[in-house]
Order: sequence, then structure tokens, then C-alpha cells
Amino acid sequence: QDFAVLRSRNESGSSEQVTTRSFSTIRILLEYTLFDSDVTDTSVKDYYKNTVFPQAFAWFESALKVVPVSGNLFYGKRNCGRWTSGPCAGYCASTPTSPTTCGQTTVPDSHFAPGDKVCPDSGTTSTCTDLPGGPGIANTDAMLYVSARQGDCGGSTLAYAGHCSMDQNDRPIIGHMNICPQMLTGRPRTVAADIAKDVAVIIHEVTHMLVFSSSLYAF
Repeated sequence: QDFAVLRSRNESGSSEQVTTRSFSTIRILLEYTLFDSDVTDTSVKDYYKNTVFPQAFAWFESALKVVPVSGNLFYGKRNCGRWTSGPCAGYCASTPTSPTTCGQTTVPDSHFAPGDKVCPDSGTTSTCTDLPGGPGIANTDAMLYVSARQGDCGGSTLAYAGHCSMDQNDRPIIGHMNICPQMLTGRPRTVAADIAKDVAVIIHEVTHMLVFSSSLYAF
């Protein structure tokens, strides 16, 4: 583990707060529900899950350290209209009419933290009802839902990715990655140089999810 000492002063500058944070190797998890159903050729599926993806994430594990998630990882809030004031502030005003999706994947209830509610009356919590939640994702600092379908693929696009949920420090923690059909053709590959090209594509796309996206820039 590595450590960083962060120093901050209050607005008047009269006192200083020192915070020590430990950094650990990033733990990235892939969620394969859609990928497993999208890819029907077992040899292609095994090629990505046992060769390409592990090599790509070994690279990230050697390159990145983060303040690790304490406890389990949870998706952010469901998509719904939420009250902004009163005792029901932050809760849904009505039951969500459509599921929350990340890329091609419908986010399962088990990935939402318990405690979210639907409150039809903003003035009281007595009529609120609980929305389902679950245990979240254990031992993970970042997770991607993986799919392999046409989606937004076109032209020379091999894959695409993006983030869907961020933590309290605006660090992307949950996102999606779609492998385009043309990147499934002619696989599995056996020549090391060709495998390395596929690994490089995955590294490129996951980097978009983790940091390299215009929506993450501060300007």
C-alpha cells in the first residue's frame, strides 16, 4: 500500500486539517450476464474471458492505485424524479416507470443500496414505500457491465465504453463496455501480436470509462 497526506485549511486559514489516505491496487470486476448471452460461440467467449480481459486488467492493476472502496460497491440512484426539499428530499416522487440502465444492461436491484424510497407526498415520510436494494458488489473498486451486440457500433468501431455511476469524489465506479460484432469475427486469435491488439482495444475502452471522457472534464 501507498499513503498520501492531504492538507487542507478552513476558509479563514486559521486551522489546518491533515488527512492520511492509503492507496491500493485497483480492483476491477466485469459483469458478464449480457456478454454470456450475446456471444454464442464458446471458443470466442472463452478467448475474451480467459485471455483478453485478464491481460487488460492485469495492466490496470499494475498501473493504477486508488483509495479502495470500503465495504461493498453500490450503483448510484435509480432514474426517477426526486424531491429537492422537505422531509422527502432525495427520494423518488413516484415509482420509476422504466428500469435504470447502464449501457445495454438493466441494473439489477441487488446493485442498489437499500434505503431508497418512493414518497408521493413531499411533506411527510409516512406514505413512503421502500424500493428494493441488495448487497451490492463485494471486493470491487470499479465494475463494468459487458455486452457484445450491435448497439452503437458502426464503421470501424471495435468497441465502446462509458461510465454510469460515480462516487462522492466524482470518480467513476460503475460503467459499461460493448464489444462490437466485428471484434468477435476471426476469434479466438493465437498469434501473440494479434492478441495484444485485442488487449489494447480493451485497455483503451476501459480508460474511457475510468477517466478519459469529456463528460468527466472540469471545464
